[in-house]
Amino acid sequence: MMVVKASSWRRSLTATSLAFGLSLSWLTTAVAQSISGVVTSFGLPAYRRYFEEYSEETGVKVNYAVRSSAGSIERFIDESVDFIASDAPPTGAERERMSRGLLLLSTVGNGVAVIYNLREAPPDIKISRETLVKIFTGKIGNWNQVSPRLPNRKIQVVVHGEGSGTNFIFTRHLRALTDGEIKATKDPEWGFNVFASRDGDAAVASAVALNNGAIGYVEANYALSHNLSTARLQNKKGEYVRPTVDESHKALLTTEWDENFTLLKIDDPDEGYPIIGTSMLIFYQKYPNAEIAQAIKDFVSWVTSRGPEINTELFYVALSPSERPRLRDYIHNNITISP
Repeated sequence: MMVVKASSWRRSLTATSLAFGLSLSWLTTAVAQSISGVVTSFGLPAYRRYFEEYSEETGVKVNYAVRSSAGSIERFIDESVDFIASDAPPTGAERERMSRGLLLLSTVGNGVAVIYNLREAPPDIKISRETLVKIFTGKIGNWNQVSPRLPNRKIQVVVHGEGSGTNFIFTRHLRALTDGEIKATKDPEWGFNVFASRDGDAAVASAVALNNGAIGYVEANYALSHNLSTARLQNKKGEYVRPTVDESHKALLTTEWDENFTLLKIDDPDEGYPIIGTSMLIFYQKYPNAEIAQAIKDFVSWVTSRGPEINTELFYVALSPSERPRLRDYIHNNITISP
């Protein structure tokens, strides 16, 4: 299997429009005037900007709905949309049901931040790898078990609801820390009675904010943009780091791609912030006609050119200019027409 070092991730962007000489001449080709998709909450601020600005610049409308990763993948399987976004890759069983094939384009890199509400505590809380597992398996239930300097207060665990790609990213890291004892899944069985299960970052953050002693997890972008209290997590090197853009970028630099541009070694990076993931745009390999196929190619060209600039503005990790042509060409060269 070919493996490519994923040094393509970066947090800043210069001369975006010149990254690979993207020409707008492709807009003269006959294309569909609208495309439709389903996206998840992970990366939603970036995707919302993509769709709005793409429509403004090209006149091609992007119709989209927001679902869980599980819901997005089901829509892709039933072929009711032209593309989806998901932060959890399709399983082998799901791929077998995708009769038109699939192509993955990683677009938005981000960490998953552990947020907390502990009013009597000092502002800097560190959580070791072992302690993180114990909290989210119910093996410790009081904050003074996390550290003797923390108050004697019950830990109230808040998790994401069923079908969540954020669940997948979070449990994928827990799987790495437990040598596979914990399963990486969109629908975890936590093995204890969690305090609350909520759908979406806003609802999880609200439940944490309303309950002293609560802990949960949300997109790092959401935590940063809303100034939430985030724990410093221990990474593989033993360092305690916050879910900043720089630390997530550092972590993504240690990952690798296979020949299908699926990220490897992402469950427990060698350095940087330890819980990271990417949102992927997922396209069909076979489209029913030339118009929609061209519309998708045009959209991919725009996303790989303009998307990184938007990512940077919104506290996401972006792809470096050197890798964008490869990703664009991978999608372009593998899309076919099959009525």
